[in-house]
Amino acid sequence: MKIGVICPMEVEMEKLASVFGAKEYKKGIFKASLTGGSELYIALSGIGKVNAAASTQRLIDLTESEVIINSGVAGGLNPNLSIGEIVVSADSVYHDFNPLSLLDEYSPFGKIFKADKELISIAEKACEENGIKYTVGTIATGDRFVADDDDKSRITTDFGADCVEMEGAAVAHVCVLNSVRFIIIRSISDFADDTAETHNEHEKPAADNAAAITEFIIKSLV
Repeated sequence: MKIGVICPMEVEMEKLASVFGAKEYKKGIFKASLTGGSELYIALSGIGKVNAAASTQRLIDLTESEVIINSGVAGGLNPNLSIGEIVVSADSVYHDFNPLSLLDEYSPFGKIFKADKELISIAEKACEENGIKYTVGTIATGDRFVADDDDKSRITTDFGADCVEMEGAAVAHVCVLNSVRFIIIRSISDFADDTAETHNEHEKPAADNAAAITEFIIKSLV
């Protein structure tokens, strides 16, 4: 099996690359051999929807990845979520695409991107075995860092999202177009409100929590 992982930032891929001993394969893509002849590819995409989409398509084209996992941090929207807890994507949506209904009328003919059910089940088991609290829910994606109470309230109300980030739905969108199974794993590093910062002391621990769940999924697939 060929498994691909998309990480927007270095802090989000460091633990995975270390655990699996991944070495640079192509620019921005790192490769590791897994048991049974399977292969792991970790792509450092950069931040934002276009970077994420381009990196996902490149990963699929170059490696023929059969499963894609987007692993990283996010801003919490669900008031029941705490720092370091995990949101496993049941689905993902763009919060900055307007009108969103256009995605129903034109390719990919759907505005909600649903994650693979088997991968969700494995992710749930991973969280339980790692002792990390989690929610299976909706992840909202947009090309801006959400750090505003009003913006947070709008996204929560309009989309019923549990967390917000800048890449997940774009990764999912490309996977849907290529008929590749996917899941998004995000760990809460801030609360997407007036206190949020682009980098904070919670970023690394949160990224490592997401990586731990991603590691479990990878090992469960091979």
